[in-house]
Amino acid sequence: MTIAEQIFRGVTAEQLGISEISYRSRRLTIAEFLKTNPPLIDFDSEYKDWLKIFNAAITPTQQGPLLGDMVEKFTHATGLDRIAKTYTRITGNDCGCARRKEQLNEADRMIRKAGKHLKEVIYATRV
Repeated sequence: MTIAEQIFRGVTAEQLGISEISYRSRRLTIAEFLKTNPPLIDFDSEYKDWLKIFNAAITPTQQGPLLGDMVEKFTHATGLDRIAKTYTRITGNDCGCARRKEQLNEADRMIRKAGKHLKEVIYATRV
C-alpha cells in the first residue's frame, strides 16, 4: 500500500513518519484526485495514472530549483555550511540543515501546485 493510499485511508503523518508539510501537500493532491475520480476500484493504480498526468501539466517555469536546494547552495557558497558542521561536531547536536532543506522543498512544491491550480481556476472563469 502506497503512502497516498494510507493517507486516503486515514493514517496520520506521525504514524507514517513524514513531515506535516509533506502530509498536507499529499492530502491536497489526493483531494484534487478525488474531485475528478470519485468511484475508486483500485486506488493505487488510478491515483498513479492520474498523478502522471497531473505532474506533466506543471509548466517548465515551475520545474526550476526548489527553495531548499537554493538555500543549501547559498549556505555552501557563503561558508555557512562549514559553521553548521562545526556546530554539529562541537555540540553533538544536529544543526537541522537536512530537515530544513526538505521542509523548504516541500513547502515550495505545495506553493507551486497551489499556483498551478489558481491558474486553472482563473482560466476556467475566463472561458
